[in-house]
Amino acid sequence: MLQGVFATASQGDMAFLATIIYAQTNNLSMTDNSVCCVCGKPAIGMQFLGCCASAVCEDHAERNMLSLKPGETKKSGSCTFVRY
Repeated sequence: MLQGVFATASQGDMAFLATIIYAQTNNLSMTDNSVCCVCGKPAIGMQFLGCCASAVCEDHAERNMLSLKPGETKKSGSCTFVRY
């Protein structure tokens, strides 16, 4: 069943899936004590830019992230933005 999911998933989807699986298998939460990976301020969400993912604050977030309301997710090409 999953083989069909992976066969049709884009590179961005695969990166997002890999990050979720990693977080779950290591008992990590993407919202607990999350800080910006650039400056250490409280993060407002996660940005998945192609194969890379990072927690970011308002100062370091992409425009797509800043346009989201808390709890929203946006997909744009191979990028995914998840607002806490």
